[in-house]
Amino acid sequence: MSQFSKFLLKRIEENNLTKKRSIRELSREIGISHDYLGRIIHGKVIAPEGEIQEKIAYKILKKNEYQEFYDLAAKNRGEIPIDIAKALSQKTKKWDEIRKILEVKK
Repeated sequence: MSQFSKFLLKRIEENNLTKKRSIRELSREIGISHDYLGRIIHGKVIAPEGEIQEKIAYKILKKNEYQEFYDLAAKNRGEIPIDIAKALSQKTKKWDEIRKILEVKK
């Protein structure tokens, strides 16, 4: 089980204690099948794509947990965290700065 899956499972368990919401209900609210959500939770598949990550975060996490959630999902997927990718896509002038930083590290 990945760090992402462990984090997600813990937050879902905490959330269910207070809201009494089933995995089926949560998956319906997110817009995915309960089977797929179960596979994500138990680490049978990699973290979902960005749009689904955002829906999960909105439904079960506190705002101060979003960054860790996105970081763990990105690590699991081998991608850049979605919050960073979205911010960068709106600031194209920063791309050259990032390339320079990456070139220095080579």
